[in-house]
Amino acid sequence: MGYTLANDVSASDIERENALYLPQSKVYTACCALGLVILTPDELTDPYNLDMSCVITRNDGAIAPEIRDPYLLRANQVPAGSALLTGTGIIVTEDAKLLAGDTVAIRVAQIGELSNTAETVA
Repeated sequence: MGYTLANDVSASDIERENALYLPQSKVYTACCALGLVILTPDELTDPYNLDMSCVITRNDGAIAPEIRDPYLLRANQVPAGSALLTGTGIIVTEDAKLLAGDTVAIRVAQIGELSNTAETVA
């Protein structure tokens, strides 16, 4: 078991067409970046008390902070080698979707920062 950062991106146009299409919105190249480090439970002793943030910097320089209320599955077993992502639980509105050139920086003080720049996939 370990802890890392992840940036799980969905194709919002596919999601908006029908919420049942969620699996299809996540099967393209580069849709999920995992952090550069994995901390073990002895290195991160309190995973339920993290200083966590997500900041989106628009390609025009504007900053849109996205603070999420994360949760973890406490009662379900997760097979070894699995990556469990908490997700957002919402379909992003058209005006809030990522645009080519936007940068997403996910930070957890106890782990580090994962930063990705959005690209248009043809």
